[in-house]
Amino acid sequence: MVGAALAFVGGGAAAFLRIPETENHLLMIETSRYLNNQEIIRELGPGGNNVDVFQDDQEEVKEWLLERLQGILKNDFQEYNARPYQRYASPPS
Repeated sequence: MVGAALAFVGGGAAAFLRIPETENHLLMIETSRYLNNQEIIRELGPGGNNVDVFQDDQEEVKEWLLERLQGILKNDFQEYNARPYQRYASPPS
């Protein structure tokens, strides 16, 4: 998982804390990756040079996205203050 490292210095010692990317940012990154792979696969065509590399990556991205979206449906969003997003994930009443 991508994240930033922060150093907290106290008493001469430094400790590192990893802060993961936000859920929304991860979804945007992987969705963009999925769409980009689709375009590359389409342009290369069947039997194109290295198309199998992109197809393999595409399957991994698809699996990740499906697992993450299922998790959102089952457990809601994990971000703080994510309730405003809930209306976009829930079917209309």
